[in-house]
Amino acid sequence: MSTGPKEEFERFFKDNCGQLVGIAYLWCGDRQEALDLAQETLTRTWEHWEAVSAHPNPEAWARRVLHNLCHSRWRRRKLERSMAFPERIVNPGLPDVAELDVARFVAQLAPNPRRALVLHDVVGLSVAEVADEMVAREGTVRSWLSRSRETIRRQMSAGEHESGYPADD
Repeated sequence: MSTGPKEEFERFFKDNCGQLVGIAYLWCGDRQEALDLAQETLTRTWEHWEAVSAHPNPEAWARRVLHNLCHSRWRRRKLERSMAFPERIVNPGLPDVAELDVARFVAQLAPNPRRALVLHDVVGLSVAEVADEMVAREGTVRSWLSRSRETIRRQMSAGEHESGYPADD
């Protein structure tokens, strides 16, 4: 009695399903994810069964598909995580949440301390250059800088910001 493609695939399925789930579990570390990946692998194997059954090693073909699926999901999840919880983005045009908090706190400072802080800490002028530009004494500029930084530090460590994000310790 001759077996057809359906029976051959059913045998392949029975012989390899457990191993594919086990491999996927070792690669991804999640049981449900492993089951989903093995199912997708076997679905693709069935869709291409004519070519797969003629392959010298159908099991290797299926493992390669499984690996590609695992890798694709890992990359997609990594991208999703980076979009949902972005690490510090190195792009001066897009400030992160902490930078927005700092900007909000700086904006709440009195005009002269705010100007001194920006000129010194952002622009990079020395205390003497800030004093010269603001027509103020160096001691006054140092005082503004010290008090401004302390005010911002207190605001940042006050527990929970208005933004709803906990302060970094």
